[in-house]
Amino acid sequence: MNRSPRTQKWYEWSLRHTILIPIILFVIAVIFKIFDVFVFHIDERLGEIIISKSLGFILVVAYLWLVGKSVTAIDLHGKYVKETLIIGSTGIILILLFSYGLQFGVLAGAGKEPGLVFTAIDPTAGVTGGVAFALFLLLGNFVNSFMEEGLFRGVMLRHFRVSLSFWRANFLQAAFFAIWHLN
Repeated sequence: MNRSPRTQKWYEWSLRHTILIPIILFVIAVIFKIFDVFVFHIDERLGEIIISKSLGFILVVAYLWLVGKSVTAIDLHGKYVKETLIIGSTGIILILLFSYGLQFGVLAGAGKEPGLVFTAIDPTAGVTGGVAFALFLLLGNFVNSFMEEGLFRGVMLRHFRVSLSFWRANFLQAAFFAIWHLN
C-alpha cells in the first residue's frame, strides 16, 4: 500500500509502540466518557452517553486515517452483513420472546395483567418514553457496538498481538474492556 510520508511515519511509530498506542487511545476514550457522564451529565438528560460513544468511534477512525488504514483493517466491513443481521436478529428475537414469555407467564400466574411497556430502564435519568425512546436507545447501542468493536477488538487486540501471545493479548484487551465498563 502506498502511504504518504506522514501516514508512513505514524504507521511505523504505531508498530514500534504496540502496547502504548492502544493505551493512549483508551485513555482518550475514557476522558471522553468522564466528560460525558460527570461533567456534561448527558446520560441524565438523554438516558444514553451517546456523545462519548460517537467520539470514541471517531477516535478509532481518526487513528486509522492517521496510520493510512481503513475501517476494513479492523474487520469493520460489509462482508457477511446480511448473514450477521439475520443471526443477530434471530438471537435477539428468541431471547426477547423467551424472557417476555416467561415474564408473561409469571405475571399471569400471579393474577396480574401483563402488558408491554416501553419506558426508561433507569428512571433516575428522568427520561421516559415510548417507541421513539426505545429507538434512541437502540441507536446508542448500535454506535456503542461500533466504538467498542473498533477500539477493543479492532485496534487493541491487533496491536497487542504484535508483541504478545494470543492469550496474553486477549487477556489484556479484556482487562481494558472490563475497566471501560466500570462507572
